[in-house]
Amino acid sequence: MRDFIKRLLRESFINERLTDVDSDVDLIYDRFFKEGIDKFKNSEKITRSFFMPDIINTSILQSEESKKAHQLNPCKIVINAGSNYYNPIAKVISFSVNDNALNYVFDKFNGDFNAALESLKDIPYQYNNLQNDFNETRIKGSIHHELAHWIDDTMNKQHIERRIEKQMKADTRDLKGIPVNTTKMEIQGQIHNIKQTYNKHKDIWNDITFDELVKMVPTLNVVLKPLNDKFKKQWIRDIKTRMYREIMEFDVINEDKLSDDEKLVLDMILKKYSYDTMASKIGKSKKEIADLVRRVFDISIVPKTRLLGKKMV
Repeated sequence: MRDFIKRLLRESFINERLTDVDSDVDLIYDRFFKEGIDKFKNSEKITRSFFMPDIINTSILQSEESKKAHQLNPCKIVINAGSNYYNPIAKVISFSVNDNALNYVFDKFNGDFNAALESLKDIPYQYNNLQNDFNETRIKGSIHHELAHWIDDTMNKQHIERRIEKQMKADTRDLKGIPVNTTKMEIQGQIHNIKQTYNKHKDIWNDITFDELVKMVPTLNVVLKPLNDKFKKQWIRDIKTRMYREIMEFDVINEDKLSDDEKLVLDMILKKYSYDTMASKIGKSKKEIADLVRRVFDISIVPKTRLLGKKMV
């Protein structure tokens, strides 16, 4: 079992790791959403003028991963156009507050958020979603989610673009009969929504249950609600497995037992370097890097905190 867990950790680091784009998430949020959210929090009113549309491009992003992705796959960024998505065919990334929520509060309740929320008190699913739609964590989670898709697609031979083309030809939202929101591809995005929630609630993370987490993250709520029992169980198992693999904090031990190359790899793990970056910086093949990562995990990495909190298991 110990060897199996270590293998999962290595595979997570190499293939499914979190994208390190917190600086880009903060940049987009601060420039296009923070002022509107602050006005909402101070007034508990919503107007469309709080969230104005704009168009920029990925050259604005400053993290190492985003700079590399921009060189290979530059995209237009659309702000507040109604929904969040990455469209690899049109080369567009869209970040927005929830247009349905905005229209509901503004059109039906003249912008009175509390009145809109009260109207949904007997519909828990919609109440929970609206309660969390206009907050920093929700918006940052959506930004992180779509950036993760863009970087993942760019660095992995446009696999999302190929899947979308297959879906379009088959005229379906499913992939081989599996709802698209439950696929590993989408879970790779959803894990970044969860990461932003973790950033905000580190102090209580191990006291939150999985059901409470779903209520806190509207994206997860939207995924879970339409699933039948079969796909619901599968998705919960897959996302919990993915969360377990993400080590948020860990202790480093036995550094004196590492070789010089292993110490370099350990330093790059601590700096959250990507697998490809490690290979290029050290000047070794991917197989050699994989072997070094394996030895570092075996000798020196002791997990302390995982993205899967203790009560979420």
